[in-house]
Parts: sequence; structure tokens; C-alpha cells
Amino acid sequence: FALAVSLGLVCSKGNWATSVLGGLLAVTVENYRHVLRPELIATLLLIGFWIALEKLRERASLRYVIGALILQVIWVNVHGSFILGPLLAGAYSAGCHLDNVRIAQKWTVRPSNTSLTLAVLAIGSLVACLFNPFGYEMLRFVVGFSNDPTLRIVIGEWMPTFSVRWLGEPGWWIAITVWLASAIWICMRYRQLSAIDLLVFLMFTALAIKAIRFPVYLGIVAAYLLGRLRPASWTVAQVQVQILQIT
Repeated sequence: FALAVSLGLVCSKGNWATSVLGGLLAVTVENYRHVLRPELIATLLLIGFWIALEKLRERASLRYVIGALILQVIWVNVHGSFILGPLLAGAYSAGCHLDNVRIAQKWTVRPSNTSLTLAVLAIGSLVACLFNPFGYEMLRFVVGFSNDPTLRIVIGEWMPTFSVRWLGEPGWWIAITVWLASAIWICMRYRQLSAIDLLVFLMFTALAIKAIRFPVYLGIVAAYLLGRLRPASWTVAQVQVQILQIT
């Protein structure tokens, strides 16, 4: 909860109301996967890595690049979801460049320093994934394992998200409701939408469709979007108090 709130504070430039609301959404969705296993630690590492990306989105900083790489090395030695680090950094880099292309209205625009920094981090975090007892074999294993069709039959948590088995589970409905609310929020705030926001949303949507273990991230995405796409009126103290009361 505290890390999700921290992510919201970075995204919203310090708006406590939207950040606390986002933190609540994150833990409410995460609850159905809240078990004592390495996945739980990996979720914390993901948010920490995400905060570093948001800091780098604001300005290039060697401190946050190094911090993100350290988190990536820890992550690869904790849980197979470590592959999300390079993917998320890549989405940030590509989205940043697409935003520059949209502003310049030409494809030949030179990548900005921010886009290049994020690209370096994406490559660096992929290299950091090699710092484990199995080296490259770890990457090959995770990619192969997650795409093994037998998993969706033998292991319950790898079954399709939209399997009828989950329709009676409250966690499934909570995750779908939060995703739908996020999609509506994006449509309402599309004028503020950046390519990074859209790529992040699509990336985690695709992941959530893949298997029932992955909608756990949708609450964190909601916290991120609340911070990035908040209305200007939500900075008014009275409105913030009302949001905190609701939360």
C-alpha cells in the first residue's frame, strides 16, 4: 500500500488524495494473490522499479538508473516476473519517443535525452537479468515456461483469466471492475493521455488476459493512471478532503 501510494505521489506531483485512493485500489485488487510466496516480494520490486522509471521520466539521473538496476538484479533472483522490468522500461522509452514524434509531427525526429536514458535502462535491466546462478538460461526458462500450453491445464493459476472457473471468485470481479474503470478513465482523460500511459495500460491488459495470476497488477496500473490523468480540480483542498473521506 505504501509503495503504491508513493508511485501515485510521484505521478501526481504530490497529490495525496489520488495517491491514497490509488493505493487502496492496488491492495484491493492484489488481495486475491496475497500469499506468502516470492511473488509478493516481486510485486514490491515491480513498484519500486516503476517509481524509478517515473523519476527518470521527469529528468535523467544516474542515481535512479543504478537504483533500478540493483532492484532488477534482486528481482531476477527472487521471482520469474523479473522479465517485466525490461519490458516496462522499453514501453517507457518507446512511449517517450512516440510523444516526441506526435509533437514534432514527423517520424524522423531525434530521440530525446529522456527517451535515450530509458532505452539504456531497458537494455541495462535486460543485461542485469543475467546476474543470477543460471545466467542466460534463466531468461530462456522464464520465456519458455510462461508459454508452455500444458501450464494452462495442469496449474490452476496459469488457467485463462476468462475461464468459467473464476466467475464465482470475488477477486476476479474486483480486478475486471478496476480494469473497466481504468479504461473509462482513459477515455474521459484522453486529452492528457501520453503514449507511455497507453502502452503501459495495453501491456498490463494483455498480461491480465493471459492467465489468472496476472490481473494482480491491474490495481497498480489504476494507481498510476489516477496520478497521471487526474483533473486539475482535484488539486483543490476541499476536493482532496472529499476523496480521502470516500477512500
